[in-house]
Amino acid sequence: MAGLLTAELDMFYEEELDVNVKLPWDSLVRQLRKRPILRQVLLHLMLIAALYLGGQPAGDHLRKDAVLGTCRGWRTLSWLIPVVYEDTEDAHRWFWLFWAAWLMVFSCKEIGWVKELFETGLSQYLGKHSYALYLVHGPMIGLLSERLFYLTGVKVPFDSDSVERFGHLTNKWSDASWWPFPTTGTFGLEPNFVFCVVVSLPVFLYISELTTKMIDGPSIKVAKWIYVKLKEIR
Repeated sequence: MAGLLTAELDMFYEEELDVNVKLPWDSLVRQLRKRPILRQVLLHLMLIAALYLGGQPAGDHLRKDAVLGTCRGWRTLSWLIPVVYEDTEDAHRWFWLFWAAWLMVFSCKEIGWVKELFETGLSQYLGKHSYALYLVHGPMIGLLSERLFYLTGVKVPFDSDSVERFGHLTNKWSDASWWPFPTTGTFGLEPNFVFCVVVSLPVFLYISELTTKMIDGPSIKVAKWIYVKLKEIR
């Protein structure tokens, strides 16, 4: 809904369009148009807020107080999360992530240097295959990355099911004499974990590219064909 609203606002505020739609914030928009420096300052503040909110601490199967209540700067923000987001253990995370996503989209399209970053070849490539990457990353983590984690000592079995499935892989590489990467270091940057990421990422991108060409692209063409046919019926 936020995306649709943003798109509609862009259409309304195009100077060449003459529409008779009055919105509560029209006067504010007109004032900001006259003050481009102030407008850019506000947009950069929105971008900073989006980056901060997007980095919300999270933990699987943990309630709000157990995660946000222990993090500096997030305790106050946790009090602003509506009660309806507390129906399940980790539903609270989606409130601020929604605002982070919308603020990011709104500010990025209005800040010149940020737009340039997203118009580079790499950004366009990732954008083209982002939906396919979203579809395949879960299965690929289970098929490839999970096994690499056990082989390199990033993870160890924690229950009988994981022992049965991955016990034969646990530390098989990390205990070998030829293995060069230690298992210690800065959290999230341990050499054995970085190795797993470096190996997994190219495979993920390749599979997502195949998915775009074989599934996503054809499905879009089929949807367009159905839309045209239904429009002809009308």
